[in-house]
Amino acid sequence: MTGHPCISRRTLLRGGVAVSTAATVSAAFPPLLGGRVARAAGVSAAFSAQPLPHSFRPGRTETLWSYRADGAAAPGTAPQPMILRARQGQPFTAVFTNHLPEPTTVHWHGLRLPVAMDGVPFLTQNPVNPGDSFTYTFTPPDAGTFWLHPHLNSLTQLSRGLSALLIVEEAQDPGFDADIPLLLRDWRIGSDGAWLDLVDERESGRAGTFGPLHTASGQEAPVLTAPAGGLVRLRLCNADVTRILRIVADDLPKGAAVQVIAIDGHPLAKPETLDRESIGPGMRCDLLVRMPERAGDRVSFSNTSSSSPWTVVTLTAEGPSRKRRLPQRNPLPANPVSRPDLKTAESLRFDFGAGVEDGEKSSTAKPALWSINRRAWVEAYGVTGPTPELPMLPGQSFAEAKAAICGDGTPLATLERNRTYLLELTNYTPHPHPIHLHGLAVQMVSSTRDGLRIGQIGDTVLLGPKERAVVAVVADNPGDWMMHCHIIEHQASGMMGVVRVT
Repeated sequence: MTGHPCISRRTLLRGGVAVSTAATVSAAFPPLLGGRVARAAGVSAAFSAQPLPHSFRPGRTETLWSYRADGAAAPGTAPQPMILRARQGQPFTAVFTNHLPEPTTVHWHGLRLPVAMDGVPFLTQNPVNPGDSFTYTFTPPDAGTFWLHPHLNSLTQLSRGLSALLIVEEAQDPGFDADIPLLLRDWRIGSDGAWLDLVDERESGRAGTFGPLHTASGQEAPVLTAPAGGLVRLRLCNADVTRILRIVADDLPKGAAVQVIAIDGHPLAKPETLDRESIGPGMRCDLLVRMPERAGDRVSFSNTSSSSPWTVVTLTAEGPSRKRRLPQRNPLPANPVSRPDLKTAESLRFDFGAGVEDGEKSSTAKPALWSINRRAWVEAYGVTGPTPELPMLPGQSFAEAKAAICGDGTPLATLERNRTYLLELTNYTPHPHPIHLHGLAVQMVSSTRDGLRIGQIGDTVLLGPKERAVVAVVADNPGDWMMHCHIIEHQASGMMGVVRVT
């Protein structure tokens, strides 16, 4: 399903139908970027993780790992991300089946959901073993751009392509002329189209291992079409394991404009003109693009975080101008996030530094290169036994779990439910760290770095080298929640721990 040219987007949204992006943009939208349809919110969505062949370069086919809605897989389309759609405040159920040769889980990144649905192996559920299934069910409280990815053997599984988009639609249509979600990532694929080593161990203790092949939803520098003079919602999700993006709009043609309207799914209080937006791994940025009046004129976006910038995506205006104006206010309504009480907030300190491991690790665990509060969590794999159909209850042990370690399971901090806390995040290293907190929303309070959006809500804090930032969090979602760096080499080698809400 890559197009329904006779049905308007507004009609589709009101009817609760989940559609691919191609149906909302243009018949000229490249099929690879259209995504694959799952099911509408409130109706079970069935999908799987599976190996699929793909050729990035002629004459060379490699095996990638991909999420696919049941019945949607086709040879050669592995990089095309699956797009799931849900509706804010409506129940969503997804039945996941693992067709990989190893265990995995599904983490619903950025969603404030019940802890049993968070997809963290050994902490919230048993891994889903090959051939087994697991049912995830939740009601998303927040609209916005989210994504899903594994949380077991994350470096290998994410590097091989296992990621997808989850779009949670607003209760009321915000009225864009087109809605384009893109999953941005690099691949460790060489010029001949063959896999390179996924990790350079020397770089794991630095900024991480970068991929030389850059794609937007599976294509290199795609050129898409959108209505001339229209308002386009461009959703950018950084699903890379390492690279921090810095997105700029190239020279804008007459009539074009670009604003930042949401970060990590949460709207800005007021739209901001795009300058250079840093998007760390795991983070999302929604842009409002006012397309040029004249058909054929283009709006291009580039990444400038590298010494050799590259074009990420280009939007080409088509058709007669819709003559839309930029709204004076953010067209996106605020999500229902609890307001922090800063006057009564308790401060908690989190120091991000070099790895000092606390506790014994198994012989298969990775070395600890990074830490939080001088404690390292190192993943250890090798799980056998059946996968329960239902999530485990808090406090239950997981059958056959060859434990990941974080001390002896001691949380980094224990938060009292519904209280406000100030998390003091300090980066003692010379490298940046996008710090992601599961299950809770954080609000920016202060930083030693210029350009902070005070009051902005998100789920990831991009800590620069030697930066100290303070964020507020209301502990309104009980459970054990992971806190970790989303540079996956850093996560896998120690920079991960648990924050408990009781």
